Amino acid sequence: MVFVVVVVLLGWLAPEGKAVDGQKDEVAVPYSLMEMQSTWLNHFQQVFDQQLFLGRYPIPEIQDRYDQAVQLIEKRYGSGLAVNMVTTYDKASTDVLCGNCFKDGHPTAEIMIPKLLDICKGERQRNPNGWQDRMRLVLVVGLMHELDHLASGPILKEGEKPLPLDQLVDEETRVWALTCENTLRPLIEKYKAQLTEDEYIIYNQWLKSRRDESSPTWRNFIHWAYSRTRQSGK
Repeated sequence: MVFVVVVVLLGWLAPEGKAVDGQKDEVAVPYSLMEMQSTWLNHFQQVFDQQLFLGRYPIPEIQDRYDQAVQLIEKRYGSGLAVNMVTTYDKASTDVLCGNCFKDGHPTAEIMIPKLLDICKGERQRNPNGWQDRMRLVLVVGLMHELDHLASGPILKEGEKPLPLDQLVDEETRVWALTCENTLRPLIEKYKAQLTEDEYIIYNQWLKSRRDESSPTWRNFIHWAYSRTRQSGK
Protein backbone atom coordinates (compact mmCIF):
# COMPACT_ATOMS: atom_id res chain seq x y z
CA MET A 1 0.00 0.00 0.00
CA VAL A 2 1.39 3.37 -0.97
CA PHE A 3 1.10 6.36 1.32
CA VAL A 4 -0.64 9.48 0.10
CA VAL A 5 -1.36 12.65 2.03
CA VAL A 6 -4.52 14.21 0.65
CA VAL A 7 -4.72 17.86 1.64
CA VAL A 8 -7.83 19.77 0.63
CA LEU A 9 -7.15 23.49 0.42
CA LEU A 10 -10.45 25.35 0.64
CA GLY A 11 -9.39 28.99 0.94
CA TRP A 12 -11.67 31.90 1.68
CA LEU A 13 -13.12 33.76 -1.29
CA ALA A 14 -14.51 37.27 -1.34
CA PRO A 15 -18.13 37.66 -2.59
CA GLU A 16 -17.04 38.71 -6.07
CA GLY A 17 -14.91 35.58 -6.43
CA LYS A 18 -11.56 37.23 -5.77
CA ALA A 19 -9.16 35.12 -3.77
CA VAL A 20 -8.20 36.85 -0.54
CA ASP A 21 -4.53 36.22 0.00
CA GLY A 22 -2.96 39.64 -0.31
CA GLN A 23 -1.71 39.11 -3.85
CA LYS A 24 -2.51 41.92 -6.24
CA ASP A 25 -2.10 39.81 -9.37
CA GLU A 26 -4.53 37.05 -8.36
CA VAL A 27 -7.00 36.20 -11.13
CA ALA A 28 -10.65 36.47 -10.15
CA VAL A 29 -12.37 33.11 -9.66
CA PRO A 30 -15.90 33.05 -11.14
CA TYR A 31 -17.10 30.25 -8.83
CA SER A 32 -18.19 30.23 -5.21
CA LEU A 33 -16.38 28.11 -2.67
CA MET A 34 -19.54 26.03 -2.24
CA GLU A 35 -19.73 25.39 -6.00
CA MET A 36 -16.11 24.25 -6.12
CA GLN A 37 -16.54 22.00 -3.08
CA SER A 38 -19.74 20.40 -4.34
CA THR A 39 -18.31 19.76 -7.82
CA TRP A 40 -15.30 18.01 -6.34
CA LEU A 41 -17.31 15.96 -3.85
CA ASN A 42 -20.08 14.97 -6.26
CA HIS A 43 -18.06 14.21 -9.38
CA PHE A 44 -14.39 13.58 -8.60
CA GLN A 45 -13.56 12.68 -5.01
CA GLN A 46 -14.61 9.04 -5.26
CA VAL A 47 -12.29 8.33 -8.19
CA PHE A 48 -9.29 9.34 -6.09
CA ASP A 49 -10.17 8.67 -2.45
CA GLN A 50 -11.96 5.36 -3.03
CA GLN A 51 -10.19 4.06 -6.14
CA LEU A 52 -6.78 5.36 -7.23
CA PHE A 53 -5.37 6.16 -3.77
CA LEU A 54 -6.49 2.76 -2.44
CA GLY A 55 -5.23 0.63 -5.31
CA ARG A 56 -8.71 0.03 -6.72
CA TYR A 57 -8.72 1.98 -9.98
CA PRO A 58 -10.55 -0.09 -12.63
CA ILE A 59 -7.88 0.32 -15.32
CA PRO A 60 -4.92 -1.78 -14.14
CA GLU A 61 -2.30 -0.07 -16.33
CA ILE A 62 -3.16 3.27 -14.73
CA GLN A 63 -3.17 1.85 -11.22
CA ASP A 64 0.17 0.13 -11.77
CA ARG A 65 1.74 3.30 -13.13
CA TYR A 66 0.33 5.34 -10.25
CA ASP A 67 1.72 2.90 -7.66
CA GLN A 68 5.11 2.87 -9.38
CA ALA A 69 5.27 6.67 -9.56
CA VAL A 70 4.30 7.16 -5.92
CA GLN A 71 6.92 4.68 -4.78
CA LEU A 72 9.57 6.49 -6.82
CA ILE A 73 8.45 9.83 -5.39
CA GLU A 74 8.55 8.58 -1.80
CA LYS A 75 12.01 7.08 -2.34
CA ARG A 76 13.26 10.27 -3.98
CA TYR A 77 11.97 12.71 -1.34
CA GLY A 78 11.67 10.56 1.77
CA SER A 79 8.12 11.75 2.38
CA GLY A 80 4.63 10.94 1.18
CA LEU A 81 2.94 12.47 -1.82
CA ALA A 82 0.46 15.29 -1.14
CA VAL A 83 -2.43 16.00 -3.49
CA ASN A 84 -3.91 19.47 -2.99
CA MET A 85 -7.16 20.86 -4.31
CA VAL A 86 -6.49 24.56 -4.93
CA THR A 87 -9.30 27.12 -5.13
CA THR A 88 -7.42 29.68 -7.24
CA TYR A 89 -6.05 29.64 -10.77
CA ASP A 90 -2.39 28.82 -11.26
CA LYS A 91 -0.18 31.89 -11.09
CA ALA A 92 1.57 31.06 -14.37
CA SER A 93 -1.60 30.72 -16.44
CA THR A 94 -5.35 30.21 -16.12
CA ASP A 95 -4.95 27.37 -18.66
CA VAL A 96 -3.16 25.15 -16.12
CA LEU A 97 -5.29 22.33 -14.68
CA CYS A 98 -2.61 20.57 -12.61
CA GLY A 99 0.79 21.51 -11.28
CA ASN A 100 3.52 20.30 -8.94
CA CYS A 101 5.89 21.69 -6.32
CA PHE A 102 7.65 20.83 -3.06
CA LYS A 103 5.49 22.27 -0.30
CA ASP A 104 5.37 21.89 3.49
CA GLY A 105 7.86 19.04 3.39
CA HIS A 106 5.99 17.02 0.77
CA PRO A 107 6.27 16.51 -2.98
CA THR A 108 2.92 17.91 -4.04
CA ALA A 109 0.56 17.60 -6.99
CA GLU A 110 -2.00 20.39 -7.25
CA ILE A 111 -5.40 20.45 -8.96
CA MET A 112 -6.68 23.91 -9.85
CA ILE A 113 -10.40 23.59 -9.15
CA PRO A 114 -11.44 26.78 -11.03
CA LYS A 115 -9.80 25.47 -14.21
CA LEU A 116 -11.44 22.10 -13.65
CA LEU A 117 -14.84 23.80 -13.52
CA ASP A 118 -14.00 25.79 -16.67
CA ILE A 119 -13.31 22.56 -18.57
CA CYS A 120 -16.41 20.89 -17.11
CA LYS A 121 -18.54 23.78 -18.33
CA GLY A 122 -17.08 23.55 -21.83
CA GLU A 123 -17.53 19.78 -22.00
CA ARG A 124 -21.17 19.99 -20.86
CA GLN A 125 -21.84 22.49 -23.63
CA ARG A 126 -19.91 20.54 -26.27
CA ASN A 127 -21.45 17.16 -25.52
CA PRO A 128 -23.58 16.69 -22.39
CA ASN A 129 -23.61 12.89 -22.78
CA GLY A 130 -20.97 11.36 -20.55
CA TRP A 131 -19.19 14.59 -19.68
CA GLN A 132 -18.60 13.44 -16.08
CA ASP A 133 -16.80 10.27 -17.21
CA ARG A 134 -14.68 12.24 -19.68
CA MET A 135 -13.69 14.76 -17.05
CA ARG A 136 -12.76 12.12 -14.49
CA LEU A 137 -10.39 10.58 -17.02
CA VAL A 138 -8.98 13.99 -17.97
CA LEU A 139 -8.21 14.68 -14.32
CA VAL A 140 -6.56 11.29 -13.91
CA VAL A 141 -4.38 12.07 -16.94
CA GLY A 142 -3.49 15.46 -15.43
CA LEU A 143 -2.56 13.95 -12.10
CA MET A 144 -0.50 11.19 -13.69
CA HIS A 145 1.40 13.81 -15.70
CA GLU A 146 2.32 15.64 -12.50
CA LEU A 147 3.45 12.38 -10.89
CA ASP A 148 5.70 11.80 -13.90
CA HIS A 149 7.25 15.20 -13.13
CA LEU A 150 7.62 14.51 -9.42
CA ALA A 151 9.12 11.07 -9.96
CA SER A 152 11.83 12.14 -12.36
CA GLY A 153 12.30 15.85 -12.94
CA PRO A 154 13.36 19.12 -11.30
CA ILE A 155 10.69 20.37 -8.91
CA LEU A 156 10.18 23.98 -7.86
CA LYS A 157 9.86 24.83 -4.21
CA GLU A 158 6.87 26.83 -3.10
CA GLY A 159 7.30 30.48 -4.10
CA GLU A 160 9.99 29.89 -6.74
CA LYS A 161 9.47 31.48 -10.14
CA PRO A 162 8.32 29.26 -13.02
CA LEU A 163 10.99 27.92 -15.35
CA PRO A 164 11.92 30.04 -18.38
CA LEU A 165 10.01 28.92 -21.46
CA ASP A 166 12.92 27.07 -23.10
CA GLN A 167 13.64 25.08 -19.94
CA LEU A 168 9.95 24.41 -19.47
CA VAL A 169 9.69 23.07 -23.02
CA ASP A 170 12.70 20.79 -22.49
CA GLU A 171 11.11 19.34 -19.38
CA GLU A 172 7.59 19.03 -20.82
CA THR A 173 8.94 17.39 -23.98
CA ARG A 174 10.44 14.66 -21.82
CA VAL A 175 7.57 14.27 -19.35
CA TRP A 176 4.71 14.36 -21.84
CA ALA A 177 6.47 11.52 -23.65
CA LEU A 178 6.20 9.50 -20.43
CA THR A 179 2.56 10.44 -19.95
CA CYS A 180 1.68 9.59 -23.53
CA GLU A 181 3.25 6.15 -23.32
CA ASN A 182 2.18 5.17 -19.82
CA THR A 183 -1.21 6.85 -19.47
CA LEU A 184 -2.70 8.06 -22.76
CA ARG A 185 -1.59 5.06 -24.81
CA PRO A 186 -3.50 2.43 -22.79
CA LEU A 187 -6.51 4.71 -22.35
CA ILE A 188 -6.82 5.51 -26.06
CA GLU A 189 -5.51 2.40 -27.78
CA LYS A 190 -6.64 -0.39 -25.46
CA TYR A 191 -9.68 1.01 -23.69
CA LYS A 192 -10.94 3.43 -26.37
CA ALA A 193 -11.50 5.99 -23.63
CA GLN A 194 -13.52 9.11 -24.30
CA LEU A 195 -11.41 12.14 -23.46
CA THR A 196 -11.46 15.81 -24.44
CA GLU A 197 -10.04 17.19 -27.66
CA ASP A 198 -6.84 18.33 -25.96
CA GLU A 199 -5.78 14.79 -24.98
CA TYR A 200 -6.35 13.52 -28.53
CA ILE A 201 -4.33 16.40 -29.96
CA ILE A 202 -1.40 15.60 -27.68
CA TYR A 203 -1.50 11.89 -28.40
CA ASN A 204 -1.87 12.35 -32.17
CA GLN A 205 1.22 14.56 -32.14
CA TRP A 206 3.04 11.84 -30.21
CA LEU A 207 2.11 9.35 -32.93
CA LYS A 208 3.19 11.78 -35.67
CA SER A 209 6.52 12.00 -33.87
CA ARG A 210 6.82 8.20 -34.06
CA ARG A 211 6.80 8.04 -30.27
CA ASP A 212 10.26 9.59 -30.27
CA GLU A 213 11.00 12.03 -27.47
CA SER A 214 13.90 13.52 -29.46
CA SER A 215 11.77 14.19 -32.55
CA PRO A 216 11.81 17.86 -33.68
CA THR A 217 8.12 17.45 -34.49
CA TRP A 218 7.39 16.54 -30.89
CA ARG A 219 9.45 19.36 -29.38
CA ASN A 220 8.00 21.91 -31.78
CA PHE A 221 4.49 20.88 -30.76
CA ILE A 222 5.29 21.14 -27.05
CA HIS A 223 6.90 24.55 -27.64
CA TRP A 224 3.78 25.73 -29.48
CA ALA A 225 1.48 24.45 -26.74
CA TYR A 226 3.37 25.96 -23.81
CA SER A 227 4.01 29.25 -25.60
CA ARG A 228 0.23 29.62 -25.84
CA THR A 229 -0.26 28.63 -22.20
CA ARG A 230 2.29 31.12 -20.96
CA GLN A 231 0.56 33.93 -22.87
CA SER A 232 -2.92 33.22 -21.52
CA GLY A 233 -4.78 34.25 -18.44
CA LYS A 234 -2.67 37.19 -17.27
